[in-house]
Amino acid sequence: LEMLARYGDDLLSAVSSLERHGVAHRDIKPDNVGIRSLTKGRNQLLLFDFSLANAPLENIRVGTPGYTDPFLAQRKPRRWDLHAERYSAAATLYEMSLGAGVLPQWGDGKSDPSVTDADLAIDSEKFDAGVREGLVRFFRKALDRNPEARFHNADEMRWAWQQGFQAACART
Repeated sequence: LEMLARYGDDLLSAVSSLERHGVAHRDIKPDNVGIRSLTKGRNQLLLFDFSLANAPLENIRVGTPGYTDPFLAQRKPRRWDLHAERYSAAATLYEMSLGAGVLPQWGDGKSDPSVTDADLAIDSEKFDAGVREGLVRFFRKALDRNPEARFHNADEMRWAWQQGFQAACART
């Protein structure tokens, strides 16, 4: 739990820094994060591969399926935005929380989320009991199909992530 909390915080700190500096990543996913050693007892998650950072905002197909916001085509205008960047970060955190290959899905996961009214299906029983409620709340907001209902910036998202772990990490 401590590593998940810390690496999630590192990822959201990177996303926050990118927002402040006006830089888009456009392909946040586990394959584009790495871990570096800061000291013997401390590692840090790093975000790399900015090869899509300069893709036109109107090109909503760039990125990796499963991590790319599936609701971009419903935006008016149809273009990439910071909500989509934070969606990708949330999808990455979701996979980090539940295990490799486990991505957010709506309903039975067989239909494209943008063409179904199905709710986000969160397998909450797989979360540690000490953080379950906080993580479910975090992911429901971070992955909401309505971008205006999501976190308004990466700092707000990071704070919510930290709150989800605060009590559990204090016990360890």
